[in-house]
Amino acid sequence: MTSILIVGLGSVGKRHLRACRDLGAVVVAVDPWANFDNIWDAGFEGARNLREVSHRSFDYCVISNWGPDHISTLEEVFSRELTNRFIIEKPLSGSFQELEWLEKLATAGQISFV
Repeated sequence: MTSILIVGLGSVGKRHLRACRDLGAVVVAVDPWANFDNIWDAGFEGARNLREVSHRSFDYCVISNWGPDHISTLEEVFSRELTNRFIIEKPLSGSFQELEWLEKLATAGQISFV
């Protein structure tokens, strides 16, 4: 079964969560401000930070938190070896240096984007 980590549960993250659930994926959602009461009942796991799920691995990670945090979130997910396959909501990055880092990892085959 496909396992998906979703970081950020704003309106876009919740949409991803519902879609992944409807496809039958195992979903873990990470958001420090989310109200997980409804999510627990819907069959999802919830966590306040990535440290809480660092013992797991995932097939994909959806990054849908606050835009300026997208790259730092990707760096943390990647460094914790949770997955190397990402779906990242826009904006991808706010700087060319961050994009160069991503390009190097993608060119080396270390990460892939869906």
